[in-house]
Amino acid sequence: MYTNTAIYAPESGGGGFDPAAYVIIVDTTATGGGTTSSSNQYTVGTLGAGYNYDIITDDGQTFTSQTGNRTITFAVSGLHTIQITGTFPRFLNYGSPDKNKTIEIVQWGDTGITTLANTFEGASRITSFPSSPSPGPVLTGVTSCRLGFRDTDAVVSIDFSNWDTSTITTFHNMFPLCAALTSIDITGWDMNGVTDVEFFFGGNGNLQSIEGVWDWDLSTISNSGLFMGDADFTTAQYNRLLIEWDATWKTTALSKNWAFGQSRYSASSAASTARAALITAGWTITDGGAI
Repeated sequence: MYTNTAIYAPESGGGGFDPAAYVIIVDTTATGGGTTSSSNQYTVGTLGAGYNYDIITDDGQTFTSQTGNRTITFAVSGLHTIQITGTFPRFLNYGSPDKNKTIEIVQWGDTGITTLANTFEGASRITSFPSSPSPGPVLTGVTSCRLGFRDTDAVVSIDFSNWDTSTITTFHNMFPLCAALTSIDITGWDMNGVTDVEFFFGGNGNLQSIEGVWDWDLSTISNSGLFMGDADFTTAQYNRLLIEWDATWKTTALSKNWAFGQSRYSASSAASTARAALITAGWTITDGGAI
């Protein structure tokens, strides 16, 4: 991770960024994806109303009380760290002019986020997001994560375990078409109240390890169509899911139609018995069969 110490803990005494700040790393020389700013510039993008934010850059520039897009011009082109505080209700958005100049999310902070819908959609050069145990985003009152991380093609591994998702109602198309993604951990997510997980992992042909889904609350999920597309659990993970869901949700799950890609379960095992019991109870399960 690139970190310029010029804005590292600007508040006092070092040891980290302002914990309330949203912190990103950008590459001003990147092109494509609708980028229009010059090779020594980065535009902080906004969408709609409700913004009142401050910026500190790693070369000492400050901008206060911003309410719309802000283009920053750097003396030196290349990598720069930008810290945003105040009210900034969308981390990024699919229409941000310089989304493809954003290469790393260093810290989520607490900037009054109101939605994750389309937030990182198409941000194809982001290579990493903050991982647990770093604090997750403050999502108080957020209901939609629709298309939140679609087409974030450069991310290989995601650990969003223990996020507070208690107010979310839709994860429709949450992580699809992330071309490089191989592993994800969403352990500890509160799914009670969620209605839509359609195409949640769809189109992720390289995704081979998924942690935490077996603990989901299925009582309110009504749309689970094409849930995994061609993504896969490991056999151990899939075994665990089948056993857990048979024990907990066989008759009470709202949606009983689940596609698990080419995930394979152990033959002649507790998992195969659980899968058969779910199907007998009226479930439709698509997977890669026994191994």
